[in-house]
Amino acid sequence: MNNSNCSQSNASDKVLFVAVYSCVVIIGVPTNSLAVWSLYQVRHAVRTVPVYLVNLAMADLVYGCTLPLWITYFMKEHQWELGRAACQLSGFLFFINMYASIYFVCCIAVDRYLAIVHPVRWRNIHTAKGAIVISIFGWVFLGVSQMPVFLSDMTKGQLCVDYYLITKSDAIRIFIMVFLGFIIPTLILTYSYLTSLKALKRTVSNVGETLCIRYLLGIALLLFLLCFGPFNLMLLFFAVNALVNGLCCLTRSPFFMCYRVTVALTSCSCFIDPLLYIFTCKEVKNRLKLNAIYRCLEREWFKR
Repeated sequence: MNNSNCSQSNASDKVLFVAVYSCVVIIGVPTNSLAVWSLYQVRHAVRTVPVYLVNLAMADLVYGCTLPLWITYFMKEHQWELGRAACQLSGFLFFINMYASIYFVCCIAVDRYLAIVHPVRWRNIHTAKGAIVISIFGWVFLGVSQMPVFLSDMTKGQLCVDYYLITKSDAIRIFIMVFLGFIIPTLILTYSYLTSLKALKRTVSNVGETLCIRYLLGIALLLFLLCFGPFNLMLLFFAVNALVNGLCCLTRSPFFMCYRVTVALTSCSCFIDPLLYIFTCKEVKNRLKLNAIYRCLEREWFKR
């Protein structure tokens, strides 16, 4: 079987991607632009979290600006007319955005974990310069790890990054990618959030504040799993299928449209991430003049 024998009806996911990507552009680009501006205004705050947030916002903003290309692609029913270079760059940014979002959300979670559970140790390493070094390392690592994607020929005829045939070698690469880029970060996030919640129960006397922070932490983890969990789990499913059968044609699977929905879901992080900018950064909250709903976070969350 080759890729030409493993194809789909080009119109089957047109409405899905055009609708989702249009919403991301309309909502995500303005909100992330506002976030970048707000974070720039508080750039002199000697805190680590705004450094991670601005990196997260920039990743979402750059990716959001490429979505009009994908909207055009799906409106033309998988006809890529912008050349190989534009396809490679757009595909590269898709994966960079997804794993950059995961990386910087983990950085924020670990920072909050240290602030709540190990406050003395956190004060010794809590510097903006340290956060900048960690951010640079993250971008370099992500760029190098995704370079094979950028250098590969992602155009198949008039398709762009539409690979429907998974081989055994592809399956091994998927296992490594999902393990490093999703499973390990999920374990880090879960441990950080659950441990932080236990510590908050012991330190926060106000029941309302405890519930507020618990819900916000739970929602943050839930949104992370909602955006990136289904996509990575579907990749694992198809990779296992490829290892067992030698090849896996995605379009012949009864779960193919579920997979396409999960691909679209990954882009929703672009307008969900701005919630983190508000809930984890006091200076941005003040800059945007948000009030009562976030005050419950100030005493134990923002002061640490």
